[in-house]
Amino acid sequence: MAIDISNRIKKNKIDKLKKVFFRVFVLFSIAAAVFILIYTRDAWYPEMEGILTRVPALPGQQSLAEGNFPLALPEAETVRTRAFDGGFAVLSDTKTAAYGTNGNELLSASHNYANPAISAYENEFVTYDIGGKNFSLYRKGKLRYEKTLAEQILLVRVKNGICGAVTIGAKHPAVLTVYDNTGREIFSFRSTSRITDIAFNHDDSGVFISLLSSKSGDLVSRVVYYSFTETGKDENGTAIPAFESETFGTLTLSLTAVPAKTGEEMSDLLLLVGDRELAVLSSELKLLKQVVYNEPGTLKNYSVNGLNAALLFSDELSNSSTMLIMDSDYMTKSVTIPSNIRMLKATADDYGILALSDGKIDRFSLSGIDISDIPLPGSYSSFIISGDYIFLLGYGEINRLDLPA
Repeated sequence: MAIDISNRIKKNKIDKLKKVFFRVFVLFSIAAAVFILIYTRDAWYPEMEGILTRVPALPGQQSLAEGNFPLALPEAETVRTRAFDGGFAVLSDTKTAAYGTNGNELLSASHNYANPAISAYENEFVTYDIGGKNFSLYRKGKLRYEKTLAEQILLVRVKNGICGAVTIGAKHPAVLTVYDNTGREIFSFRSTSRITDIAFNHDDSGVFISLLSSKSGDLVSRVVYYSFTETGKDENGTAIPAFESETFGTLTLSLTAVPAKTGEEMSDLLLLVGDRELAVLSSELKLLKQVVYNEPGTLKNYSVNGLNAALLFSDELSNSSTMLIMDSDYMTKSVTIPSNIRMLKATADDYGILALSDGKIDRFSLSGIDISDIPLPGSYSSFIISGDYIFLLGYGEINRLDLPA
C-alpha cells in the first residue's frame, strides 16, 4: 500500500518557513535595537563610557568625573593650565588646547613657541612666547586674533578684549603696548624701569603698572597708573602718571585690580603680592595695608582671588610649612600646615582656601580653620577651579571633581 507523504512535506515546508520568518524577525529586531541605540547615543553614552575600566572609589574617596575624563596630556612636555569661564585652557610645549567643563574640546592648535606662557581673565585667555614675538588672544575657546611684534615679549595680560604686551625696547628696558579687542594699538608706554606686571582698571580706561628698580643696592617696586586718554607729558614729552605709589622693598610677583564701590562711584583696589611683602592700595595708589612677611622659610606658592590671598612658605629646617591668609577686609592670619602641601588656591569669601597635598585637598576657612578634606584617588601636581569643578593635573592626564559644597 502506498504511503501519502504530501501532508508531511507540506508540514516540513511550513516549519521551515516559520524558522526563516523567525530568523528574519530576530535579525530585524536586532537591527532596530542597534539603530535606536545609535540614534540615542548622545543621551546614554556619556553615562556608560568607560564603565568597564573605571575604578570604583574607595570608602571616603571622591569619585572622579565620567564622560570625557580623564583627558590625555603629552607626558614628555611641560603643561600649563588656566581656567576661564565655562572651561579651561591647556598650553603644552607644542600645542594650545581649550576644553569645556565637560571635557569637550573647543580648540586644538599647534604652536612654535620656544618658551610658552599663558594668562587668563574670565572667558578669555592669551598665549605668548617669552623672549619671542608672537601672542594669540582667545575668547570662549576661539581665536580672536594673533599678533607678531617687532620686539621680544616679556609678558602679556588680557581683560575684556584689551591686551597689554610688555616687550624689551630698543632703547628702554620695557615697553608696554595696549591693544583693543580688534588688535589695534590704543596706548604705549616706554619705561626706564623693568615692568613686572600690569592690571587694567575697572572700566578698562587705564592701566596700573608695577615697576622694578634698585635703591641702595636693593630691589624696590612702585606702582604707577596711566589713563589711555588723559595722559599728561613733561617738557621732554615723557608721559606723566596720573597716580604713583610709594616705594616697596620687594619684587612684585603679581598685581591685581579689584573693582570697588566708593559711595556712588566705582573705583579700584590694588593687591600687590611681592616676594617680601603684601600691600593693598587705593585707586589713587595710597597705601591701605602693608604686611611684611615674618614667616619662616621662603615663599613657595601663592594664590589671589579678588582681595583674598593665600601664601605658602616652606621651611627646610622644619617638618611644617606656614600659610599666610588675607581676607577682603585686609585681616591676616598665619597658620601652621603640613610640609607636604604643595600649592594653594584662594576662592570666594564663603569657601576659603584649598590646599593640595598627596592624596587630598584640605579646605581652610579664611580665618585659618581646617574645615574639611577632599580625598583624591591618586597623586596630582596641581589643580585649577572652573565653575563648580576642580580640575586635577596629573602625569599625562587631567581629571575633574565636583567642587564639594
